[in-house]
Amino acid sequence: MKSLVLIVVLLLSYKVQCKSTLDTPELIKMLQPLHDACQQSSGASESSIAAFTTSKGKSVADAQLKSYMACVLDLTGTLDANGNIMLDKLVGMLPPGVGSIYGNMIKTCTKLQGKTAEDRALWYFQCGMKNDPANFRLF
Repeated sequence: MKSLVLIVVLLLSYKVQCKSTLDTPELIKMLQPLHDACQQSSGASESSIAAFTTSKGKSVADAQLKSYMACVLDLTGTLDANGNIMLDKLVGMLPPGVGSIYGNMIKTCTKLQGKTAEDRALWYFQCGMKNDPANFRLF
């Protein structure tokens, strides 16, 4: 189940640059429980989540938003017990056709920075925004 959720999260986080039935309202609706769980546990507001995307990762990330980001990675099974993002697991779970797009961004963002899981999650999402701001987004 975590693999399916991860793939869906990756596809929503990184809109594929071709016509696809994967980025649909139905898929977004399916991911709503993940979003809701992380929003509730972190206390992040909808506006701060949206502002991160619209500012291309340059908005001020408060503790709640960083916690939201770490929660998303944790619930998708890509955050280990020490709070490190398992980038190899992310790449390995990508479906054909998406790997060339999203995989390149993951491989670019390999030198994770930060002492905590939350700081590393923030750095990772900021790196994604920096490397492909037109497509990468926090849902």
